[in-house]
Amino acid sequence: MSKCPVKVGRGLHASRKLSPKVCLAAALIIAVLAASCFVLFSDTDDSSADPPATSGSCGTNATWSYADGTLTISGTGTMSDYNARSAPWYPLNQEITTVVIESGITSIGKYSFFDLPNLTSVTIPEGVMLIEYESFYNCKSLATLTLPDSLVTINAYAFQNCSSLTSVTIPDNVEVLTYGVFSLCSSLQTIDLGSIVSMQGNAIEGTAITVLNIPDSMTDLSVSDRPFGRDSRLTAVNVGPDNGNLSSEDGVLFNKDKTALIFYPTAKSGTSYTIPASVTSIRNGAFADNASLQSVTLPDSLVLISRIAFEECTSLSSIEFPDTLQQIYGSAFRECTSLSSLEIPSSVINIDDYAFFGCTALTTVQIHGLVRGEGQGVFKGCSSLTSITVDADPGASTDYWYTTEDGVLFRFYNDVRTLIAYPAGKTADSYSVPDGISAIGNGALAYNSHLNSLSIPDSVTSIDDYAFDESVGLESVTVSPNNGSFASEDGVLYNKGKTQILLYPVGKTDTTFVIPDGVTAVSGMGLYSACLTSITVPDSFTSPRFYYCPNLVAVNGNATNPTYSFADGCVYLTETGNIYHIPVGITSYTVPSTVTAFNGEEIIGEKMAEVRFVSGTTLNVSMTGFFLIRSDLTLIIEDGANITFGQYAIVFESAEGATLMAVVPKGFAFPEDSVVFIGANETIFPATIKYIDSSLEPSEGKIDVESDTDSEELSADSIAFIKEQAEEDPNLVMDITLSGGITASFDNKAIKSLGSGAATLTVTQVAATDLDQAVKDLVGDNPVFEISFGNNTNFGEGKATFTVPYVLPEGKSASDLKVYCIKDGKVAETIDCTYADGKATFSTGHLSTYSVGFIDTGNGGGTEFPIWIVAAIAVVAIAGIGGAVFLKKRKA
Repeated sequence: MSKCPVKVGRGLHASRKLSPKVCLAAALIIAVLAASCFVLFSDTDDSSADPPATSGSCGTNATWSYADGTLTISGTGTMSDYNARSAPWYPLNQEITTVVIESGITSIGKYSFFDLPNLTSVTIPEGVMLIEYESFYNCKSLATLTLPDSLVTINAYAFQNCSSLTSVTIPDNVEVLTYGVFSLCSSLQTIDLGSIVSMQGNAIEGTAITVLNIPDSMTDLSVSDRPFGRDSRLTAVNVGPDNGNLSSEDGVLFNKDKTALIFYPTAKSGTSYTIPASVTSIRNGAFADNASLQSVTLPDSLVLISRIAFEECTSLSSIEFPDTLQQIYGSAFRECTSLSSLEIPSSVINIDDYAFFGCTALTTVQIHGLVRGEGQGVFKGCSSLTSITVDADPGASTDYWYTTEDGVLFRFYNDVRTLIAYPAGKTADSYSVPDGISAIGNGALAYNSHLNSLSIPDSVTSIDDYAFDESVGLESVTVSPNNGSFASEDGVLYNKGKTQILLYPVGKTDTTFVIPDGVTAVSGMGLYSACLTSITVPDSFTSPRFYYCPNLVAVNGNATNPTYSFADGCVYLTETGNIYHIPVGITSYTVPSTVTAFNGEEIIGEKMAEVRFVSGTTLNVSMTGFFLIRSDLTLIIEDGANITFGQYAIVFESAEGATLMAVVPKGFAFPEDSVVFIGANETIFPATIKYIDSSLEPSEGKIDVESDTDSEELSADSIAFIKEQAEEDPNLVMDITLSGGITASFDNKAIKSLGSGAATLTVTQVAATDLDQAVKDLVGDNPVFEISFGNNTNFGEGKATFTVPYVLPEGKSASDLKVYCIKDGKVAETIDCTYADGKATFSTGHLSTYSVGFIDTGNGGGTEFPIWIVAAIAVVAIAGIGGAVFLKKRKA
């Protein structure tokens, strides 16, 4: 049976997943509205704006001034707090290279020197006691920093992303190194921690520090997950003997009596490690992200392994748990992708949520004992796991025990029998849940690519929302007709009353799905399908949005639907006519002129490549009106459309950057911060915007450009756009009309032959004073024109057709009119020419020196040229092959 072309699902994640629009909204609320470390960098040159101020107030008794690259803060007391990019000197952020804070200032306000990318020197005087939140964020050129002895507090993220900073000394009065204070300072190699008492988790995340010396004063390492954040390059953490709370051994950090292992350096060399016999607990994230360790020997004294203790130790292939171990907390061995087998000793009484999630090499698990507490998804995502065995005596407990049947793990608790784990590596294509099982747990049948069909008995009354995550092979679920809680139809799982879709199997190969009448919503495990291209919803359906169907191009419904209307596969709100849902498989979309509001994540998907606003449309695109899981988009705004864009209106989810091709009327510009992408470290950056004049958009097989001057400039982006259109439409032509009735028409092949650089088409009459005397003698009083088109002098197999004004001499017949290519003072080529309405028209494959007129051999061989057409750039080319050069360059 054929399978769906694209894998669909929620990825290797354990926690509840939200729709992309919800995730983005949350990210932006954090990033923008809460003013966290997610910030936007932008430099916009608006030459028409008023010049930025160079002095002013920045506190009750503080002032600022700027001159010659130096920003000076003067006065007394505290500086004002700001938001990102709101400091009064921020418009000068590209010019500021030096900051001098004069004596008398006692605090540096929030975001004060935020994003000064060219700042190389800062003077912070004695007397400053507080450096506020993100005050020096993204000062990428700041290589040295001297902090005054008076300093007491440095708040979170104050120097984050100062990527040139190499060393820092913390003054003795500072007691806490706060969250993210030096995070992403990628060149920071050394830090003197002074007399700090506490260090918060990611204070030095993403730095180049390899050896960290902990002062005797330090009593606390505030850790929620990883002790020193992700991307740690630490090879050793050293603690002196006089520290009363912490200790170290061979660069590994412990509490004082070495009963708790706090941190094994992420970049420490070696493939094996033996934990000292005194250790009873391994703290949160102690070994996390270490890619070198292949084996760790746990001591017989070990009782507890904390959260994410070994998370993403990708080389760890074996671990032997001692008989003293009692607790394995959440995600402790999550995504240890080389771990191949496990034995859980009888001493273990609790295994928390997702403890072994994503251990993709794990093939067998043996559980000894009862394990009284077991969290969700313990073995979820273990795609190679084929068998789980339990050898505990069920008679040892009357209310709680595990058992296995054919390698499938079940839990019995207070008469509730739950299917815990059907191993993802089992190769059977069908499975019937045994009679008597009342619940199917989180991840119970997840990540199995072999299982095609599932049968559910009468006894099942509960199915976890994430029971079937990433079961990409599952095509059909069949529920016993006597089941009182669930029902099925055509392989789809519903609640008993068939008012909710609980699971549309991911592997189901149908391309269309008609949701039955009476169904109101998709809930539970949802509707995920890469095969579906069309869904039809009944009037009862309350929320026709389907974000997890990547090839869906049509959502259809009835004209009788009281809430929604349907057109061209999209869903609209009947009351307002505004957009409700655009299926994510649609590649191009035209916003109807009836749409008056564009609020919130309207465009979501990997395939949306083009959006058009038609003439007559008036609306504002507010925050995340467009959210695109891709790196490019063509946005077309037709003449007569009045579209405005708010902050973060268009957001690309693309760590490598993003480009908006904006086909817009001349003069249109997007506001600063309106087009961005979510880049590295989930930071928001400005996207690249390429502006294309909307007059270049094809209509009925033709690009029609009009200019009110004697030239038309086409940018490199515009030419690239035109050539793309020519590739898509082999019959496309381009007409350019200049002032004076001059036109140029380029056929498809000529368009494709254009170079990649910018080019200006110019047709101008050359003044007689700029002609060589020989040319004057030759043409007399007849007009001479200069034609140029950048570096485009030869159109290959293509043709360019030019129409120029021409007055037909009295007594001459238009049928005799020709265009002559002049070379070496003679006619080298004769080109057919037409004449109508005072204009001559001819076609050529190259730009050269042409005469429009008549050859008159009745005057002794002389030649009469009533008008000349001259291409200056091409003249130089002709000269290179022996042609006559007789036209001067025009004066600048």
